Amino acid sequence: MLKKLLFILTLIALTPSAALAEMKGYLGTDGYFHIQGLEANKNYSVDLGGMPLIRSGISNSCGILRIATSGTIKQSDHIEIKDEKSGSVYGFTNTNIPIKETAKCDGTVKAEREIWADDKGTTYISGLSPSSAQTIRLLTSAPTRNIRANICGFLSFKLGEPRPGAIIIENQAFVLSGLQSGGGIACRKGKLFVAYPSPVFASAVNAITWRSQNTIQFSSTTQIASISGGGGTSWSPPPSNPNPGGGGSSATCPTGTTGTPPNCVTPPPPTCPAGTTGTPPNCVTPPPPTCPEGTTGTPPNCVSPPPPPPPPPPTCPEGTTGTPPNCEAPKPTPVSGKMCKYAGTLVVIGLPPNKNLVAYASERGAYNDRFTTSDSGGWAQFDNFNFNATYEGDPASVGIQYKKDNGDWENVDAYFVYIPSITPCKTN
Repeated sequence: MLKKLLFILTLIALTPSAALAEMKGYLGTDGYFHIQGLEANKNYSVDLGGMPLIRSGISNSCGILRIATSGTIKQSDHIEIKDEKSGSVYGFTNTNIPIKETAKCDGTVKAEREIWADDKGTTYISGLSPSSAQTIRLLTSAPTRNIRANICGFLSFKLGEPRPGAIIIENQAFVLSGLQSGGGIACRKGKLFVAYPSPVFASAVNAITWRSQNTIQFSSTTQIASISGGGGTSWSPPPSNPNPGGGGSSATCPTGTTGTPPNCVTPPPPTCPAGTTGTPPNCVTPPPPTCPEGTTGTPPNCVSPPPPPPPPPPTCPEGTTGTPPNCEAPKPTPVSGKMCKYAGTLVVIGLPPNKNLVAYASERGAYNDRFTTSDSGGWAQFDNFNFNATYEGDPASVGIQYKKDNGDWENVDAYFVYIPSITPCKTN
């Protein structure tokens, strides 16, 4: 009864208003960002400006990571790779990348850190921790959401943490810093309602100008690659690299090692002159030579046994499928029925394969609509689904529609389910 009363009081506080022709942004106190003045029922691509596009990968047993396939990264893109095992961060600009053949990994670690692309345009980096997790950050790309404007001509979505610097749509940028937030706005039966007093809407700025003034730089610990025209790769030390010497302006290697940080190496121990054995200064002349253990014959005609068979090919960890480094965890599926939930995500099976889908809770609206595409097996997941959605004060139901070849949306009647009945997924 109390929930229904609060809902009625909220509607009383809202006043109807026509949708605006000019595109404007508004930040609600509930963390939702609204963009008004759009074409009703049209899909829009929304960029989270100022945030890098983050992907994960796994280096193979040779310490080589496939960074991106052809077309994934553009010329002059800035890319960072964090080796999660060593904690080192490497960065480069996708310009003048040398083309060379990528040899098949035989388990031998490629210690030299290089960047190259094969003749198909796939980009690689070597010299990483073998068979280890790697984080790839595309600094010049931003996460994108595809959201459909409602019948009132606005769209809404919840901002996460950390927040982006700007919301970019149709080459316009709404800068979040300093925005005044207020009460909500809503769409009821095709009419736009705004809270009283009226919210303060913000105008957008040119997205190209904003991006040029707010580029994401390499982190302070990044070792940046310098790629020569001949194909060689050299690396700058991280700016925050400490100076072990303690007295000069340049970092030096620790006592007992040689080289220039971060490429410090321990020299080999002293050895006796040729033709003697022992440890200096206790060097002695050895007896007549014999063949090494495991060989036969008389020096210098020693014969070694045939080499051992090559090691077995790498396999994916238990509980995953595929071939390294392309290992995949099992998809979450319902224990029973055709729907389940996990970590705020709605999972549905048995759908038409390879179709555009929308999941909605009772009344259609930007607060509840979630879009995705089913895979070839009819499996789909809808991120950030509102499992607490209500309709007229009571828990809502979820419905599924798919987009037919003619562009119409068709209900999947068997999937209209009461939200509280949706149980957690199994993930193994």
